[in-house]
Amino acid sequence: ASPGRTMRPPAPVHPRLHRAENGDPTWRWVRRARGAWRWLDGVDGPLNEEGEAYRVGLGPQDNPHAVWDVVEPCFSLPAEEWQALRAANSSSPLWVRQIGTHALSCPTLLPF
Repeated sequence: ASPGRTMRPPAPVHPRLHRAENGDPTWRWVRRARGAWRWLDGVDGPLNEEGEAYRVGLGPQDNPHAVWDVVEPCFSLPAEEWQALRAANSSSPLWVRQIGTHALSCPTLLPF
């Protein structure tokens, strides 16, 4: 029996963190698409989903402490808000999942 794995988008890759001069963190990653395995002439492959969207979460995937939905492969918070979240949830992972038409991708851990 197939649990629908082929309908799930691949997990985002190449997560990285950048800090602005004021300390605000911005996370970026690279999306992937089902069936788009070749990179022709440096042009992005087709998304193969109805839209581009991601879910960023802090904490367990099934019951996160905070969740944000974004529509591009990046996410930012004010430094004060991030510091407060980290202080309250010091051992919790930060992750991103691509929101597909039929399922969520597996999570990718984001650095902090």
